[in-house]
Amino acid sequence: MSRIIHVFDLDGGRLTNRRAFHTCQPPAPTDGFRVDVDGNLWCGWSMTGGFDGVRILNPSDAPIGHIHLPERCGNLTSGKRFRNRLLMAASKWLYGLHVNTRGATVAQPKRGGRAARPFPRTPHPMTALPSRR
Repeated sequence: MSRIIHVFDLDGGRLTNRRAFHTCQPPAPTDGFRVDVDGNLWCGWSMTGGFDGVRILNPSDAPIGHIHLPERCGNLTSGKRFRNRLLMAASKWLYGLHVNTRGATVAQPKRGGRAARPFPRTPHPMTALPSRR
């Protein structure tokens, strides 16, 4: 069974124009997602050894990269001050990698004529990654 990733337009705080973006064919379904400032979609990829890790898709749905991990990646997020550290929660380990882009933020809608600003960044509870020996 294939899984479909849908995208939407944001219109005044409402999601509109639902459309299919990417169809994940077995045996390589996606899990957690993250979008960067360039509109690339970073997907936790899992289920088979050859696909375990993070797949990066550009806004045209073309794969532009893959970060191979030795286990499934169930979720991911960007962290650190400039949102340029990719944190990947896998089956047994938490992996971290500095990347050459930044994670996108969500802007709050305008209120009372004030300009929109990003939601405040919350510190990540993990301050250190486990070392592998």
